[in-house]
Amino acid sequence: MSASCGCPATSSSWVEFKPSPAGVRRSCRRFLCASAGLPSSIGQEAPMMMAQHGQADGAASGSSLALGEALAATSDFAACFDVLGLSATDSGFNAVACRHFIEGHGQADDYERHTLEGAASALLAEGAFRRGWPVEPYALGRSRPFCWTTSEWPGEQGGLARHAMARLAAAGIEGGVSMSVRGPIQRATLVTGFCTVSGLSAFAGDGLDRWQVAVSRFHARLCEVLSPEIRVPDLSRRECEILHLTASGLTAMAVARELEVAEATVKFHLAGIRKKLGVSKTSVAVAKFQALIGLAI
Repeated sequence: MSASCGCPATSSSWVEFKPSPAGVRRSCRRFLCASAGLPSSIGQEAPMMMAQHGQADGAASGSSLALGEALAATSDFAACFDVLGLSATDSGFNAVACRHFIEGHGQADDYERHTLEGAASALLAEGAFRRGWPVEPYALGRSRPFCWTTSEWPGEQGGLARHAMARLAAAGIEGGVSMSVRGPIQRATLVTGFCTVSGLSAFAGDGLDRWQVAVSRFHARLCEVLSPEIRVPDLSRRECEILHLTASGLTAMAVARELEVAEATVKFHLAGIRKKLGVSKTSVAVAKFQALIGLAI
C-alpha cells in the first residue's frame, strides 16, 4: 500500500477509551442498524449483515445520518468519542485515536482518547514515541484524510520516524487512516483509525469521503459541546452543517450525497450563505463563518 494512496507530537497522556453505559451503546447501535433497515439486535454484526443484504450503499448514507443523530444526543467529550468509536468499528477500523485541542494553548486544553489495547496503547502514552510518530504532524498540514502503513507513510522519513513506525509495527499495528479538522478559535481535531493493510482497501473510492464526513461531524459536535455558547444567529442549522462539511474539503456534490439532498440544493444554500455573510466566494464564507464563531465565544 503506497503512502500516497489518497487513498503533533507531544508527551501528554492518552486516556484509554471506556465504553459508555450499555444503554448509550445500544442507542448508538440502534441508530446505525435502523438506518440500514436491520434489527437493532444485530449490534456489531451490522456491517456483515448489510453486505449480505446488498445494502452497502444505502447503509453508508443512512449511517451518516444516524451518526448525526447519535452525536446530537451527546453532551460531553467522552460521549462524543463513544459515538465516534462505534462509527469507526462500523467503518472497518480495529481501533481509533483522537486528540482535540486549541492550537497554541498548550496541553492543558487537550482532550484525548483511544481504543487501542496492550503494547499499542502503551506507545501512545509514551512521549518519545509521540515525538517521533510522523503521522499526526503530517495530518495537521492537510485537509483530507490519507492512508498509511508502518512500512510506507507520507511526511517525515528520518530516523526517529522510522523507529516510531517500527515500534508501532512491533505492537501489532499495520496501518491506518489519519486526518485533521480545524474549526472555530483554532480548535483542531486529530483522528487516526487503525486497521490492517488489507483493511485499507475499504477506503478506496468514496470510503475516505465517508470517513471524512464522520470525523467532521464529530469535530463540529465537539466544538458545540465544549463551547455551548457558540451561536451564529444569521445562519440556519442546515447552513451551518453545509459550511462545516465544505470546510472539511468536500465538494458540493459530496456534501449533497452525505446529506441526501440534490447538489442544486447545496449550491442554493451556499449562495444564500455567501449573501448573508456578504462575500462572493465560498472559501471566504467558510473563513468568515469560523471567525464569527470565534468572536462569539
